Amino acid sequence: MESEIKEFEFSARSVAEAIRKAEQTLGRTREELDIFVVTEGRGGILGLGGEDARIRVRLRNAAVPAIPNDFSEAEREVAVAAWEVVSGLLSGLGLEATVEVRRPAANEVTLEPAPITLNIQGEGVEVLIGRRGATLASFQFLVNHLLARRFQERASVNIDIEGYRIRRVQALKALALRVAQKVSRTRRPMSLDAMPAAERRVIHLTLANHPEVTTQSTGTGEGRRVVVMPRRPRGHPRGPARRPFRPRPRP
Repeated sequence: MESEIKEFEFSARSVAEAIRKAEQTLGRTREELDIFVVTEGRGGILGLGGEDARIRVRLRNAAVPAIPNDFSEAEREVAVAAWEVVSGLLSGLGLEATVEVRRPAANEVTLEPAPITLNIQGEGVEVLIGRRGATLASFQFLVNHLLARRFQERASVNIDIEGYRIRRVQALKALALRVAQKVSRTRRPMSLDAMPAAERRVIHLTLANHPEVTTQSTGTGEGRRVVVMPRRPRGHPRGPARRPFRPRPRP
């Protein structure tokens, strides 16, 4: 998709002055501009050797996504590029949708440890989710593959569709608690269906402090799954039967 993004550069003694100059020159308010600080400038000695602050400015319009203010310049560039890629793919599929750029939600299953999520909303976009999110995972892989062509360093984003990933977390937590209840009652291990790593992690974290059960991942590749086991056999109140899952902090 051809981008209609218009970009301008301004300089002044400070970033604040450069922003005011951009607002006056372009006739736009701060809320109507995406601002990227190129350099904050520095003062010289006796007026010599200083350097002006420089900013790049993009007009927010129908062809430019709204970017959260806490995004760094590098994150903004990745977000805009990802927005262009996703919008182009959706157009090619004949889907009319809006694409929101945001941070991942705390209760969201993300397949990439990326600080950027693009949430797609619109009529018919649910076809991109697929069974248990398989189509969505493939769509996200394609987007990140196309992004890799634009950036020398690895750049990746998370793709969501109408909040599916948050709903998926809620469903996985409910599943984990139901299975834990059954394992506690029967004292027999139960194996869940194969899941991607991000979804297995939700199961592990949900049951990490459960008093009656513990969890363990088994299998290889796409067949890897979670087994929920009794924390201790009957008659052996001391010590867990197996080493419980200990979640590792995300990088």
